[in-house]
Amino acid sequence: MKKIFSILLIAVMMISTLSVNIFAGKPEEKETIKPIDDETLVTDGAKELSPNSQVDITFNLPGNNKNTITDISASTDSPNNCYVVNAIGGKGYVTITLKVPSAAEQGTYKLSVRGKYKSGTEEKYVSGSTNVRVNVIKRDVPGKDDEINLISRSTTELNPGEEASIYFETERPFFGLSFYGLRATSDSPNNCYITNTYGGRGDVELRVRIPQSAEAGTYKVSVTGKARIDGETVKVYGEAYVRVNGGSQNKAQLKINRVDVLPEANIVPGSYVALGYEIENISDVLAKNVELNIFGLAEAGLSVRGGTTTQKVKAIEPGKKTYVYYEMNVGKTAKFGSYEIKTSLSYESEFNKEAIKEETSAFINIGGDASQNSQLIIQDLKFPAATLGVNKTFDVSFKIRNQGQSVAKSIRASAKSDDPSGVVSRTVSDILVRDLAPGEEETVSYKFFTTKGGSTKNYPINIKIEYLDDFTDSKEPKTVEQIVGVFLNNPESIGDGKDAKKSTPKLIIDRYEFTPKLPLAGNEFEMNLSFYNTNAKKAVKNIKIDLTSQDTTDNNSNTSGSSVFTPVDSSNTFYIGRIAPNGKVEKTIRMFVVPDATAKTYTITANFEYEDDENNEYKSSENIGVPVYQESKLDIDPINYQTNAFVGDNIPITANFYNTGKVTLYNFKVTLTADNATINNGTYYIGNFNSGGQDIYEGSIMPNEPGEIKAQLKFSYEDSTGEVKEQVEDINITVDEAPPMDPDLGPDGMPMPDGNMAVDVPWYKNPLFYIPTALVLLGAIAFVIFKKIKNKNKEKDLKIDED
Repeated sequence: MKKIFSILLIAVMMISTLSVNIFAGKPEEKETIKPIDDETLVTDGAKELSPNSQVDITFNLPGNNKNTITDISASTDSPNNCYVVNAIGGKGYVTITLKVPSAAEQGTYKLSVRGKYKSGTEEKYVSGSTNVRVNVIKRDVPGKDDEINLISRSTTELNPGEEASIYFETERPFFGLSFYGLRATSDSPNNCYITNTYGGRGDVELRVRIPQSAEAGTYKVSVTGKARIDGETVKVYGEAYVRVNGGSQNKAQLKINRVDVLPEANIVPGSYVALGYEIENISDVLAKNVELNIFGLAEAGLSVRGGTTTQKVKAIEPGKKTYVYYEMNVGKTAKFGSYEIKTSLSYESEFNKEAIKEETSAFINIGGDASQNSQLIIQDLKFPAATLGVNKTFDVSFKIRNQGQSVAKSIRASAKSDDPSGVVSRTVSDILVRDLAPGEEETVSYKFFTTKGGSTKNYPINIKIEYLDDFTDSKEPKTVEQIVGVFLNNPESIGDGKDAKKSTPKLIIDRYEFTPKLPLAGNEFEMNLSFYNTNAKKAVKNIKIDLTSQDTTDNNSNTSGSSVFTPVDSSNTFYIGRIAPNGKVEKTIRMFVVPDATAKTYTITANFEYEDDENNEYKSSENIGVPVYQESKLDIDPINYQTNAFVGDNIPITANFYNTGKVTLYNFKVTLTADNATINNGTYYIGNFNSGGQDIYEGSIMPNEPGEIKAQLKFSYEDSTGEVKEQVEDINITVDEAPPMDPDLGPDGMPMPDGNMAVDVPWYKNPLFYIPTALVLLGAIAFVIFKKIKNKNKEKDLKIDED
């Protein structure tokens, strides 16, 4: 017991010693008491100042003492009305710069200054003070029944979701002005509301916030309250305006990412088809009351299962997608062909009730996939370009090429003269052509003859090709048409058997050409016309020429019912004063082709009104064939691939592409090439890529050696004129050596078992078992030993007590 008491006593002494050492520290340094007998600094008399002014006040040592004053401190007894800006010490003097604020109150305030200087080895302290008088010019002070207008200097402009402060101030300054009891309102809290109002000395602050649902516009905020001016209480009132920008533009935007037609092919009468639409909200605003409607089902012989063509979605969150679909029956009497299914998507924004509508289209091919159909075109058309005389034989020939993906069958080609009085056929007009497989072509030729009784003019020859394939209804064959013209000059006859001496002068177009040769829809072209007076003796004069063109044929076109061609910077009517006998006059006219004109040959009619030298009036007309083509457009999204890899890595290459033009792209193919690499799915052949279609290429590259891999993804196709076009996208990949394989790792990257690793160790030999067990046993042994020692000591103490 004594031993335990001794141990406790020693512990108490150690703690006490530690506490003493901790709190002893260094002796506290006493503040040096400055001497009481300071020398007095002297200055001129009291200074008089006004608000918003500044002055320098100089204190000097007495007796022309020139010792340098240091450690200067200066202050006033009322810093709100008069405060120290700067203090500078010099040889025998101290200069204090004093500032009076604009809101200072009238009164007398004390300025105090202290410092010290050295005289030999002795330090001496100096001090001084002076009074400063602040005079405030008394201004007109409003009475208690007056009202002060508060003004805001500018209009605040904010966007939905933003917050800002608007500051008000009085029209003129008032001294001692302070605001209280303020209340603020907005004339349109739904678009601009007050979050807080602050008042104090000098100005008023309004905190306004624009909600996300705000509409664009200008809104008024008002503030009322009271103010104290020199003890008087007055009323205050102010207005400000907040302009909300972009509120009406804060709209949702939905996009139809893709349209799925299932099955993609072999849709036949009596079967079924499903249309699926993936709709994505690509904005940061919630889209509500989403409705999808489809039209054009009756024309295709389709009917929706369930009877409704409207699908409704309550809401689509920003960045989210939803999928809606229709199940439809294909009527047993549905005709083969490609049918347009129009789609109308309507919705509202979360904070904007204005209805948003968008339209798109999808195509369903009944009887087969339209991209697999045959497609015949006319190429290398040859016919006489020069003027022909009477009794002349000439040839018209051309090639028929199958640009489609299936065999064209039952092909019938014909070439016929519109006016047999001047041009007649010397061969059979209708020719049966053999079946043409995809890519094959066949040349056909016709002979024509100019008659003696033909009049001098241009004679059109109509070329027409009719054909079928496995995807076409035999009752409605496909057709391809084109018109060519040959010019006949017959000075001996005007076509009615009369003598040439009694003939009337004829005005014709003997030649025309276009620049460019194939006018492009949506672009301008130049048309050069040569007007020829066929009469060898009579001139023509006062010639009026009026050009007219046929209307667009597509009822769904944006320009339906309007002319395909319109003159540029001129009228479609022009005037020629005179053309001599057998004379020619050329005119160049600039024309514009409407953007959605179908690719084919159109007819422009030139209507003539003219007179001869005897003032006899004549009228006639000539036809001009204008071939129009649509430009092909292929859009390719950025290629998705990784730019760094190791040798042997399989690098996926994907690219989305779209036919954004108005014509089909033929023999469409995607090719992936690369050096020093293995290509997977190097060629992706589509065939006919329809207008409005989209697809994705998926391939991969496996590098064979380190270095830079320069690969190319090439998109090639033929446009509506048969011209081969290519678009090439470059791919650059940096390849490094594959890291060396760790011999201690297996194929799956996990450690391999070896002699130093326990494999299938029994549970009782696992360190996670025997280490905790050993610690528990050691603790138990220690506890037993401690108890025995304690009991032994207790027995010893008892024995001692008994003794």
